[in-house]
Amino acid sequence: MLPFVAALGIKPEVQDFFEPWLEVSSKTELQFSYIDQAINRKKREVLNAHGSLIPSTTGIWCAGDLHPHTVRHNILFYSAIEALSFCTMNTGWLSRPDNVAFSAVGLCPVASQVEALRFRFPNARLHTVFGNDVLGRIADCKVALWAKGKDAHFHMHQDIIIAQYNSKTFRIPEPIFSLHLFEQKSSLRAGIRTHKPKAGFVSFLELLKEVS
Repeated sequence: MLPFVAALGIKPEVQDFFEPWLEVSSKTELQFSYIDQAINRKKREVLNAHGSLIPSTTGIWCAGDLHPHTVRHNILFYSAIEALSFCTMNTGWLSRPDNVAFSAVGLCPVASQVEALRFRFPNARLHTVFGNDVLGRIADCKVALWAKGKDAHFHMHQDIIIAQYNSKTFRIPEPIFSLHLFEQKSSLRAGIRTHKPKAGFVSFLELLKEVS
């Protein structure tokens, strides 16, 4: 594996697990392909020593999808490098490789991605690993809604998240806003589990850099 990947703190066993889904474009750069099969379009996430470039796309990067019908957990991320970082901090997810898939959907997830993943992994529970910030928490809610064939509109006024769903409006203070609280207020039951890094960190990559 490339030295700069190890320098991020990515564990060797995590590098080995994800190797089939990585593209080494040069000695100093990795790429991850996001593919939208419906329109035959590919975009790439690029990782090098200077940082990462994450696409906004309708495509999906997916790892651990060799036997889709055996997958019981499908974990969604904004980026592939966040998936590697999460697994470095939570290596137990790699102990049953046929049981879990890891999917990255880019910076701006859309409903068609969630629909495609539900079709690809019909027996899997969805998990989200989006940012530990307001945008990440809204993304949790959007994925939960899309997984149920529903949608809602979210916007923020001052420090209040305003959610318009099912002909109703809910107002939730931004500091306490979460998928769990939105589900309580809206009676949505999506069965999705969210994962966040500990307080003070927006992403697992950020946390990993701090502890490495």
